[in-house]
Amino acid sequence: RITNGAKGYSSYILYHLGRIKENYSDHIIAQNEKEKAGPIEKWELFTSKHYAQTMRIKGALEKHIKGINLYAYTNQIGLTTLIFINDDPNPYRKKRFKRELKNYGYL
Repeated sequence: RITNGAKGYSSYILYHLGRIKENYSDHIIAQNEKEKAGPIEKWELFTSKHYAQTMRIKGALEKHIKGINLYAYTNQIGLTTLIFINDDPNPYRKKRFKRELKNYGYL
């Protein structure tokens, strides 16, 4: 019998593996463009002891803010943090992501 904790952790690992596979080729191609765009901005948006709650918030933000780069991780004590990484090479989109997160009350 597989415990709920093991199922949740497996889903977490598979999700991140999928993200790595999806983004690897895009990352290699866009690396030069991102370097030209200036420094990468990073903000912690939300921290919770409930992984599912954090993932629901992540999904809702990704649905409403097309193209946003959000990352969720769980630390050693079980808190899950949602991070916004603003590494888009387009300065207009960089500003739009920040403006929309402010509108939702996260920045």
